[in-house]
Amino acid sequence: MPNIDPNLLAASLRRLDSQAGSDVAHALEAGPGIHAVLGVPVRRGGIPIGTLDVYRDHVHEWDESERAGLSRYSDVIETTLTAAMAAHRAGALADQLQYALDYRVMIERAIGYLMASHQVDATAAFDLLRRTARSNRRKVAELAEHLLTHGTLPPEQRR
Repeated sequence: MPNIDPNLLAASLRRLDSQAGSDVAHALEAGPGIHAVLGVPVRRGGIPIGTLDVYRDHVHEWDESERAGLSRYSDVIETTLTAAMAAHRAGALADQLQYALDYRVMIERAIGYLMASHQVDATAAFDLLRRTARSNRRKVAELAEHLLTHGTLPPEQRR
């Protein structure tokens, strides 16, 4: 990683932000061995979130093909980031669904226990279980297990 003056880099980033609709090419005396920089914004959903920069160790006039190539590579990064974030969300949802499947029977038993002991319907019983879990900062399945083991829910905590 080259030694870059943070003030110079900040000025370049501000320039990128102000010109977010176009590629930016500029020469910098950024440090030993760096004499030219080509930078383009990296976007997520059309909003600049960073930059993709190419450095040269000699003075260089960037041509349109170099600008276009770096811009296309920035598009690839945006697509890859978008796909990675979608995969992460899908993985989190799959984990939540698996958790629900793994603990479904225990939670249903706890709901039945609350229905009988509190004379409420299934919706009210689940709401009580969920509310108590949230107020105690615990998972519903943990509270269901506690209820079935001890015969009572822990008191709701005030936030």
